[in-house]
Amino acid sequence: LLSGLRLQDHGLVLRQERPPLHVLLDGGGRISLSADTGATHKSISCYSPRDADGYSRYRAFCGRVAPAFEKLLLRPVPQRQRDILPLLPHVLKWWRSPAIHELMRLAPMSAKDFLDEFFELDGLKAALAMPAFQASYGGPFAPFGALHILMREAMSRHFVVGGLAALVAALRQAATHYGVTIKMHARVVEIALSSTGAACGVRIDSGETIGGKLIAAACSPKEVFESLLHHRALGQEFAWQMRNLRSRGTTAHLALAMGSATPSLAPYARVAPGIEALEHAFDHVKTGSLPDSFALEVAVQTDPAVLSVLVHFVPFRVKGGWTRSAREELIRRVVAQLSPHFPGPVLTSRLLTPEDLKTEFHLPGGHLYHLEQAPDQLFVRPMVGHAAQVTGLFLCGSGTHPGGSIACAPGALAARAMLSS
Repeated sequence: LLSGLRLQDHGLVLRQERPPLHVLLDGGGRISLSADTGATHKSISCYSPRDADGYSRYRAFCGRVAPAFEKLLLRPVPQRQRDILPLLPHVLKWWRSPAIHELMRLAPMSAKDFLDEFFELDGLKAALAMPAFQASYGGPFAPFGALHILMREAMSRHFVVGGLAALVAALRQAATHYGVTIKMHARVVEIALSSTGAACGVRIDSGETIGGKLIAAACSPKEVFESLLHHRALGQEFAWQMRNLRSRGTTAHLALAMGSATPSLAPYARVAPGIEALEHAFDHVKTGSLPDSFALEVAVQTDPAVLSVLVHFVPFRVKGGWTRSAREELIRRVVAQLSPHFPGPVLTSRLLTPEDLKTEFHLPGGHLYHLEQAPDQLFVRPMVGHAAQVTGLFLCGSGTHPGGSIACAPGALAARAMLSS
């Protein structure tokens, strides 16, 4: 994908080394994880020499399994029996790899059980478990949490300098360079079909229809098949699959403008009270109440002093609804949790609850990745190959294989399918 679009020529900068991640512990302590193995080992050793050695083993393990896992994830899921035959040599090769056998043993584990094999520090384990909370509906004790952690490792072997904003800017510049017309602030309300039932364009909220031979939809599959194709009858089995797709978002976004410069914790920090506390926090999600503390992923900007915070274990609906007082209480609890590490006043804040994410961005259930990435959902979520449901229509969003991440894998797979159609 990168070589085809030449995104590096349009400002994209990739790095293989990991950006620093700061684990903020109770009491104001900090562990800094970076590409500098010596500095990382020293930082962890201040709290646990055993965990410093465990982190080295953890990184070595991820380094062994991530390449094989990435190859599995970046291949289209076979839709027909004849599609399986070309994969057999690769499957046999992977089966002989010790890394695959380790992956098969660990993937069904909970995040807690997986991380227990490497660490004893509760705060460090809670921080490293956070990728599981974005993708699934469950706490650190839920099965297959290790799978979500390893998926993130496999899909994050390269890092975009500047994050998603830099990636979007490079994509936009490349698209303009290749003659693409970008239409902003135009909501698609319907996918137009020809007399033969093939996709032939999209109708936007102004009433205009934009024609096209191939349509790529990056929104949620639920949005595509239940809203944008509402006039088309789906097959009984496919309609059943759509009904059984789960989208239970438990993550809110909170932007905080600070009254003073933030500490040197850029670009990323994570704050969590511990594994047991996070499991109790998920219990609150099930009852529709706010927990006392959350799992927090913080993107830190120093100029201006802005924190972008993903707040995990926020219920989609709270008892009594998302009233002004409920919103203010959530903000107060998050700020209190951050205050030992980010002192100073908060000038302004903007909160998007899971319910807001559904309303403003048409994310079913407020789920950041459109659909839950639980193992059972992998077999019913629409794939790129489900374009066969509507000729000329391709799915390329986070709700399709292999799921959402900055790696843009669903889009790359869809592009390959469109070029070969």
